[in-house]
Amino acid sequence: MNTARTLLIAGLAAAAATPGPARARETPLEFTLSVTRQDLGFDYPGDVETRYTQAVVTLLERSYPYLHGGFRLGLSDLSQSGNPPTAGQDLTGGSVGFVLRSEVPLGGGFGTYLQGAYDYHTVDASTDSDPNVSRVQLDWFDFTGRAGLSGRRGPLQLRAGPFVRFVDGDERDRGDVDRTLHLRAADKGGGFLDVVYHVDRTGWVGLRLERGSRDAAWLRFTRLFDYD
Repeated sequence: MNTARTLLIAGLAAAAATPGPARARETPLEFTLSVTRQDLGFDYPGDVETRYTQAVVTLLERSYPYLHGGFRLGLSDLSQSGNPPTAGQDLTGGSVGFVLRSEVPLGGGFGTYLQGAYDYHTVDASTDSDPNVSRVQLDWFDFTGRAGLSGRRGPLQLRAGPFVRFVDGDERDRGDVDRTLHLRAADKGGGFLDVVYHVDRTGWVGLRLERGSRDAAWLRFTRLFDYD
């Protein structure tokens, strides 16, 4: 999709244009590849299920011991049941967002975990080669904040806690049905669980499960790279 390609190019260009500090970094770059399957839990009139699949690349700079920040880019596929304008269609697109994370050790293998993420998502589809015939487009901003506790024993680490989520967006339909719907989350909270296996000092594999405002699962592969 041209939409997804445009998002990816814009995100990479913004990252390249961001000036870095004059001195060399003393901490590595964190690279994560993740795949996710979600029920987005949008507040539609009627019984509508929104299934969302993504492949996401995240880059975090570990600039400070307990505060890490960066950006992420994703390619997306969305399908729905119970919503006539999107019936039988796979909407494709992408996302771009920013992430902040803080992990503070408490001793004994335990610690606190905080994460905030703000993402823009866009997907669309048309039922004809002429996009003016019938077109559906969903665009939304999604903020998620998580707070929890973590514990590690050997290579296995667990995190758990509540999360809050706010969605603001629109579904625009042009064709047989001509309408604009405001998108928001039916519920604004839930809980999460992370199961992380540390392969070595610089790499780990993680599974995240969420229940509540959205029902979701992420599988993530992470590696640290030195670049000073």
